[in-house]
Amino acid sequence: MKDNLQKEELPIVDFTQLLRTIGGDKEDLKELLQCFLEEYPIQQGNIEKAVKNKDAVLLKKHCHKMKGSLQLLRATECYNLVCELEKLSISSDLKETPEICKKLCGELERLSIILDNKKKTL
Repeated sequence: MKDNLQKEELPIVDFTQLLRTIGGDKEDLKELLQCFLEEYPIQQGNIEKAVKNKDAVLLKKHCHKMKGSLQLLRATECYNLVCELEKLSISSDLKETPEICKKLCGELERLSIILDNKKKTL
């Protein structure tokens, strides 16, 4: 049953839905994955810096920017963590942001490996 699956067993990206969303073109998918793989380290770095500096305004800005990319990719876990960081930035309650940011960085690393492997098979 699906409820008994461990987090590691759940798909991190719904590639079938993603391919449908972009019109079924595998070359477009490959380009989208490449763009994300090039851009996410910059966005991640900006989020980490905002968390470190306790800058709620910049945290909100950078989370919002990354949120769109993650939503398009259907990367649910990363998307949810970015949303959580964004909500905390809006409330200016930044106490939990270092822990959530650490989780996000781990999930983004996992996501990047999966996207890179998928890109190689297209």
